[in-house]
Amino acid sequence: MSGLQGSLARGQRAAGAVVRALPLFLIATCQVDKLTNTPPSIATLHVAPAQIRDSAAAGSTAGRADSVAVANAGQGTLSWSAGLKLGGQWLSVSPSGGVAPAKLRLSFNPVGLPTGVYRDTLLVNGENADSSPARVLIEFVVHPCRVVPITPDVELRDSLTTHDCSAPHKPNSFARVYGFTARAGDSISVVMSSATLGGVVMLDTSLAGPVMTQGVCTVACIRYQRPPRGARVAGAAAHRLRDVRSRRRQHRSGGHRAA
Repeated sequence: MSGLQGSLARGQRAAGAVVRALPLFLIATCQVDKLTNTPPSIATLHVAPAQIRDSAAAGSTAGRADSVAVANAGQGTLSWSAGLKLGGQWLSVSPSGGVAPAKLRLSFNPVGLPTGVYRDTLLVNGENADSSPARVLIEFVVHPCRVVPITPDVELRDSLTTHDCSAPHKPNSFARVYGFTARAGDSISVVMSSATLGGVVMLDTSLAGPVMTQGVCTVACIRYQRPPRGARVAGAAAHRLRDVRSRRRQHRSGGHRAA
């Protein structure tokens, strides 16, 4: 073979190599293009508030409620589920699942709970979502009867409801407790009205006084202990309470002045 023929043969083989390699290069380019596609949208779970605190009076029977908002702070659709970490008769949550946006209802039940602080955690899980699970800290305080201060010579209008505490001097009754400081000879005027119950007014120096053992009054009645001086506590109680509205006017002896 001459030198010219040899050169042509080598050139043909080289050209053929380039032609055969070109399809491989194009295939690799297509695979890289598939890897750079935009990823699917991702939902982001968001709940508010992050903490809930509520309270009720010991002996009260009226339930209390609060709510938690569930939202999607990202893209796409967010399905969620919710539940309580500990669980208990004093707290419930509904609904247990859904699609954002939504609102969860928390129901507090104080019946039968002694005074104290009760805690739990609400857990909200988002399906294939960022920031999941979300947690809401819950605190429920059951407190004893709270004394409402009375201002002398100022009329106070109030009512008894099932949100009020259990009467300190009268079991199975609701009460509102009022406190004032007086001198010997001072007096307090109390007017109670209700068409469905018999009211009881107690006047004492302490909420730890003796418990009434007599039956329910058919009309408004009063148990009165007059201390020589110092602070007094007046309590209005109702048995089988439905709705009672009371009016209290305090005045000094020798003349009545109502604001």
